[in-house]
Amino acid sequence: MGDFTTKGHRMNEGLRQRVIEALASREGATMKDIAARLGITRHTLRDYMTREVLNAVDDLREAMKQPGIEMVDRAMLVQACKGNVAAARLVYLRMAQKGQGPRLPTLDEMEAELRALRARELRNKETTDGETSGDAAAVVDGENR
Repeated sequence: MGDFTTKGHRMNEGLRQRVIEALASREGATMKDIAARLGITRHTLRDYMTREVLNAVDDLREAMKQPGIEMVDRAMLVQACKGNVAAARLVYLRMAQKGQGPRLPTLDEMEAELRALRARELRNKETTDGETSGDAAAVVDGENR
């Protein structure tokens, strides 16, 4: 049941998996190219292309089309870093599900932290703007403070 090649020989399970992955992601590569990449002959590659292997290739291609949870997690983290409180809450929930990270903060705590971050960012911007204008005034006066 999928353990034998088209010629009836027992398949090497590691090679079988590598064949499935190579065929699923071939993107225009020829059978010769795929066989060379795997370090096998085209004949061996053809022998491994049983109905079960080809079904597994189709399944893997379909799975590759679906966004994985890791991609979703990364996208949510990007949104959280941009200040999206709802996204940050979801990131914390995912971390808690994985057993990572601290206690899940409440929405009020997260909003308070976001307000504090925005206020700090505004103060830093005002400080930077003030220093720049002060430097410009010193140059105009001909002084180097």
